[in-house]
Amino acid sequence: MRMSGKAHKRCLYGRGRFILFHYRYLMETITTEQIHEKLAECIRQSGMTQRELAQKLNVTQQCISAYVTGKKLPALDTLANLCTLLDVEADYILCLKKY
Repeated sequence: MRMSGKAHKRCLYGRGRFILFHYRYLMETITTEQIHEKLAECIRQSGMTQRELAQKLNVTQQCISAYVTGKKLPALDTLANLCTLLDVEADYILCLKKY
Protein backbone atom coordinates (compact mmCIF):
# COMPACT_ATOMS: atom_id res chain seq x y z
CA MET A 1 0.00 0.00 0.00
CA ARG A 2 1.46 3.30 -1.07
CA MET A 3 0.89 6.56 0.77
CA SER A 4 -0.01 9.69 -1.08
CA GLY A 5 2.71 12.32 -1.21
CA LYS A 6 0.87 14.54 1.26
CA ALA A 7 0.37 11.75 3.84
CA HIS A 8 3.97 10.63 3.43
CA LYS A 9 5.24 14.16 4.12
CA ARG A 10 3.09 14.38 7.24
CA CYS A 11 4.48 11.08 8.53
CA LEU A 12 8.05 12.14 7.90
CA TYR A 13 7.43 15.54 9.46
CA GLY A 14 5.75 13.98 12.46
CA ARG A 15 8.54 11.47 12.92
CA GLY A 16 11.15 14.22 12.59
CA ARG A 17 9.45 16.29 15.26
CA PHE A 18 9.35 13.25 17.55
CA ILE A 19 13.08 12.62 17.09
CA LEU A 20 13.88 16.30 17.61
CA PHE A 21 11.75 16.35 20.78
CA HIS A 22 13.57 13.28 22.16
CA TYR A 23 16.97 14.63 21.13
CA ARG A 24 16.42 17.87 23.05
CA TYR A 25 15.34 16.15 26.24
CA LEU A 26 17.79 13.26 26.14
CA MET A 27 20.92 15.30 25.56
CA GLU A 28 21.79 14.64 29.22
CA THR A 29 21.69 10.91 29.86
CA ILE A 30 20.21 9.80 33.17
CA THR A 31 21.99 6.88 34.81
CA THR A 32 20.71 4.30 37.26
CA GLU A 33 23.36 5.52 39.69
CA GLN A 34 21.76 8.98 39.70
CA ILE A 35 18.35 7.43 40.35
CA HIS A 36 19.78 5.32 43.18
CA GLU A 37 21.33 8.44 44.74
CA LYS A 38 18.05 10.38 44.65
CA LEU A 39 16.08 7.43 45.97
CA ALA A 40 18.52 6.83 48.83
CA GLU A 41 18.53 10.55 49.67
CA CYS A 42 14.73 10.66 49.89
CA ILE A 43 14.56 7.50 52.01
CA ARG A 44 17.20 8.82 54.43
CA GLN A 45 15.51 12.23 54.71
CA SER A 46 12.10 10.69 55.40
CA GLY A 47 12.89 10.09 59.05
CA MET A 48 11.35 6.63 58.81
CA THR A 49 13.29 3.47 59.47
CA GLN A 50 13.76 0.95 56.69
CA ARG A 51 11.55 -1.45 58.62
CA GLU A 52 8.72 1.14 58.82
CA LEU A 53 8.95 1.84 55.10
CA ALA A 54 9.00 -1.87 54.31
CA GLN A 55 5.87 -2.52 56.36
CA LYS A 56 3.98 0.35 54.72
CA LEU A 57 5.00 -0.81 51.24
CA ASN A 58 4.49 -4.54 51.88
CA VAL A 59 8.08 -5.36 50.97
CA THR A 60 10.93 -6.71 53.07
CA GLN A 61 13.37 -4.54 54.96
CA GLN A 62 16.07 -6.13 52.77
CA CYS A 63 14.38 -4.62 49.69
CA ILE A 64 14.50 -1.14 51.20
CA SER A 65 18.13 -1.71 52.14
CA ALA A 66 18.88 -2.75 48.55
CA TYR A 67 17.23 0.46 47.28
CA VAL A 68 19.37 2.57 49.63
CA THR A 69 22.63 0.78 48.81
CA GLY A 70 22.00 0.86 45.07
CA LYS A 71 21.80 -2.89 44.57
CA LYS A 72 18.23 -2.85 43.35
CA LEU A 73 15.60 -0.49 41.93
CA PRO A 74 11.97 -0.77 43.02
CA ALA A 75 9.26 -2.04 40.68
CA LEU A 76 7.20 0.75 39.12
CA ASP A 77 4.21 0.22 41.41
CA THR A 78 6.50 0.17 44.46
CA LEU A 79 8.23 3.34 43.24
CA ALA A 80 4.87 5.08 42.83
CA ASN A 81 3.78 4.06 46.34
CA LEU A 82 7.18 5.02 47.75
CA CYS A 83 6.91 8.48 46.19
CA THR A 84 3.48 8.94 47.73
CA LEU A 85 4.72 7.73 51.11
CA LEU A 86 7.79 9.99 51.02
CA ASP A 87 5.78 12.92 49.61
CA VAL A 88 8.18 13.37 46.70
CA GLU A 89 7.51 13.52 42.96
CA ALA A 90 8.71 10.61 40.84
CA ASP A 91 10.21 13.18 38.44
CA TYR A 92 12.66 14.16 41.17
CA ILE A 93 13.74 10.59 41.93
CA LEU A 94 14.00 9.80 38.22
CA CYS A 95 16.16 12.93 37.72
CA LEU A 96 13.70 14.45 35.25
CA LYS A 97 13.39 17.68 37.23
CA LYS A 98 16.14 19.44 39.08
CA TYR A 99 14.58 21.12 42.11
